[in-house]
Amino acid sequence: FKPTLKKYNKYIAPFLNIKNPFDEENPLEEKIIGTSKDYVNKILRAAFPDIIPDSTGYSIREEIDKENPLGPNIWRELDSFILPNFVTEKEYCEEKISRVGMKKIKNSDERKSIWDYIENIFTEWDKENIQYTEYVCYKLIQKIENGEYKIPEKLKTDYLLVDDAQDLSATTLRLMRATVRKSMILTYDKEQAVFQPSCIWNRAGIDISRNLINLNINFRSTNQINEVAEKYRATIKGANKENLPKTFRLGPPVELHENKNQDDSFAQMISTVRMCINSLNYKPEDICIIESSYGDLSELSEKLKNELDLDSAYVDDSEFDFSDIIIRLAGTQNCKGLDFPIVLFYLNDFTSFSQFGIKQFDNATIDIMNRNMIYTAITRSIEMLHVFTLSDSTAAPINDLKAILKTETK
Repeated sequence: FKPTLKKYNKYIAPFLNIKNPFDEENPLEEKIIGTSKDYVNKILRAAFPDIIPDSTGYSIREEIDKENPLGPNIWRELDSFILPNFVTEKEYCEEKISRVGMKKIKNSDERKSIWDYIENIFTEWDKENIQYTEYVCYKLIQKIENGEYKIPEKLKTDYLLVDDAQDLSATTLRLMRATVRKSMILTYDKEQAVFQPSCIWNRAGIDISRNLINLNINFRSTNQINEVAEKYRATIKGANKENLPKTFRLGPPVELHENKNQDDSFAQMISTVRMCINSLNYKPEDICIIESSYGDLSELSEKLKNELDLDSAYVDDSEFDFSDIIIRLAGTQNCKGLDFPIVLFYLNDFTSFSQFGIKQFDNATIDIMNRNMIYTAITRSIEMLHVFTLSDSTAAPINDLKAILKTETK
């Protein structure tokens, strides 16, 4: 899903005897590892050669917004419900499909008004050569299912493994499924969904009921990290209580650092990095500092350089390479799928973290997604986990983790 994970796979592929999966000068017969965006865009370009997919759609919204009577609500409904769930007019207006996790719509008339304007948006988008990617997927699926288009055989695959499937929209999964001849394998963790409330498999046309396997062995983390993570996962409403992963490695306890302000937190992080490198003989590339909201780590990066002469960079920077001998920096959404020997998690008092467009969801759903992001971050660590928070935090997802860690250290 994320380009960061693609880069990580590029880094570890040689250790698994997978040769040259990304080498442009000496590629395999087919590239075997890529992002879902790359995979989908290849299909869209073949079907609509004159259209340039735009993953955000921002560049084509300004003109439409001049005549938009419904304000930002129209984009929230379109981006977070109708397009990602492949919702039709009949389902939306007549059948009144349930909008699980979304803020309530007043009545049927409001649904009709929203849909009428969405049709106007579709008409305007169709006039442009740059179109929102999710919309292009939406209309291609309509053509495929109406028998108006067939995906070329050269773009199909026998087997497709989709990692972090919980973060792909039902529409994207529905299109990817149409390219598979034999078997589509999905790996997903509902409690690591940080881009949308949940993946509704039936909206994607995928039946997982007879082919579901729970993976119950945690090969990544120590007993101590796993125990904290599982206790925290239990605070997430609707969490899978049947899947209880087991671990088999001992390690140090997870440590909690509470501070009055960010300066004190950064000072403790600098001290912890110094200890890990100078006393415990870890290398800079073994350490990842994860933040709960973007923009907090630029000052820390400068301190790492000035006080310890250590370079650092965000893993999702275009120039970042996992072979670089530097400290890794990551946001809660960009650390997905990755793991590091040491994780220092800076969890400040942000109740919505970096989740884009989170305002369209109801409060219960926002709480779940915030907890999912915390759970994702604390499960990135292989050997050592330190959590840094503010002592006066008022956010329930943060305070619940603090309570668990305080109990663990008694």
